[in-house]
Amino acid sequence: MGSVRRPARAPGPAAATGVSVVAVVAGAALAVAPAGAAVATTPAPAGVVVGRDVFWPAAVDTDPAGRPVVVESGQPELGQTDVLRLDPGDVVGVPVAGGSGSGLRNYPSGVAVDAAGLVYVADTYNHRVLRFDGPGRPGTLVAGGPGTGPGNLGAGLDRLNTPTKIQVDAAGRLYVVDTTNDRVVRWDPGAGAGVVVAGGRGRGTAADQLTLPAGLHVGPDGTVDVADTQNHRVVRWAPGATRGVVMAGGNGAGAGPGQLRGPAGVAVDTEGRVLVADTQNHRVVRWVSGAGSGEVVAGGTRGAGLDQLDQPTDVLALGGEAFVVTDRRNERVLRFGPVLYVVATPETRRLMSDLGTAAGFTVLPSGDDSSFLVPGCPAGPVPLPAADRDYPALLGGPPYPALDGTVAGPVPESCAPDAVTLVAP
Repeated sequence: MGSVRRPARAPGPAAATGVSVVAVVAGAALAVAPAGAAVATTPAPAGVVVGRDVFWPAAVDTDPAGRPVVVESGQPELGQTDVLRLDPGDVVGVPVAGGSGSGLRNYPSGVAVDAAGLVYVADTYNHRVLRFDGPGRPGTLVAGGPGTGPGNLGAGLDRLNTPTKIQVDAAGRLYVVDTTNDRVVRWDPGAGAGVVVAGGRGRGTAADQLTLPAGLHVGPDGTVDVADTQNHRVVRWAPGATRGVVMAGGNGAGAGPGQLRGPAGVAVDTEGRVLVADTQNHRVVRWVSGAGSGEVVAGGTRGAGLDQLDQPTDVLALGGEAFVVTDRRNERVLRFGPVLYVVATPETRRLMSDLGTAAGFTVLPSGDDSSFLVPGCPAGPVPLPAADRDYPALLGGPPYPALDGTVAGPVPESCAPDAVTLVAP
C-alpha cells in the first residue's frame, strides 16, 4: 500500500460519549466500533523488524514484562555471542547475558527466561545449559556435564549432546531438546540428571522416536510439542506418554501444504494452533489440530523483504494473531500480526487505552518534535509535517506498555507495509 493517509484534523478533542474508532488494516479490512468496544483487526502480510543486526539469531523467548529475548549463535571468536532484550523501538537490543567474561562462547542455540527474569542458555557445543543473572557474568551450570567441549557430551541422563531449544516452566523445571541424543529431557531444580519426556528410544521415524529434533514448546500441563527436524514433522507428547502424535507435517520433506522441510522451531498460540518455523522452506506455517495441511502466515519465499524469510529458526506466539520469528540468515527478528499506526486526538487516545486491542500500544518518539520512529524503518526517523506536530499517536502493539510522545503524519511505504490508521471522527 502507499503512505498512510493523514485524516482531516478534528475541530477539537472528541467528547467521551459516542466516539467511534475506525481501523483500516493494510487497506484490506475495515471495522467501526463504538467507544469501549474492541477494534477488529487482521494480521498484516509483512513483518516489522524488532531486532536488527542480531548475529545469526537462534531462539527467542519473552521476559516477565513480555519483551522478546533472543540469543545470537554468531561467531564467538568475533565477540558476537550475546543474549539481547528487544525493548519497544530499540532494534539494536540490550545485552542481558553473554558477552565477555560470561563463558558463553560455543555457538549457543537456545534461550529461556524464568518468572524471576533469569536467563537460561543452551551452550550447544559445550553440551550444557547455563543460567545467567546479567551480562558479562559467568553462568551457573543447570543441566549437562561440568566440563566444556567434546569431552563434555554423553548419552547418559546426566549429560547432553548438542542441546538446542530450551524452556522453563512455571515450576522452574527446565526442558531441553537434547538434539543428537534424539530426545527431550526435563531437569528439575537442583537435579543432577534429567528425565526423558519425548523420544529417547533411538533415532528413527516411529511414533516413539525422534531424529535430530531442534524445536520445543511446553504447555502449562507439561505437554511437549517437538519440532522433529529431520523427520520433517511436529510431534506432541502428552505427560507420561511413550509415543507422540503428529501435529504438523509427517508427509516427507517438501514445500506442499501438508509438508515441512527441516522445521527448527514450534509454538502453540492461545487458540491452540501450532506455529512452525519451517526453516528450509523459509516460512512460518500455522496448523489447526486435526488438519491435514497448514496455512503460511509468514514468508514462503526466500529473501530479505519484510514479507520474506531466510532460514527462520524459532517462532514465539505473543497472543492472538501476533508472533515473533528469528530470521537467521537475515540477522533480524520480526514481529508478525496486527501492528497499529494510530493517529488521534488526545481524548481519543485516552479512550483507546480502554479498548482491548489498544491496551498495549507503544508511542515511539524520536527525541524531538519534528519526527517519529517506525520500528525497522531503514530511513531512520520519519519527518513529521509541521501542521500535525500537536497530534499524539500510538505506534506498535501488544505486549508492550504504553509510553508518551508526540508523533503523527504519513508513513513512507517502505517503513509501513502493514500500516494501520485509527481515526476518531
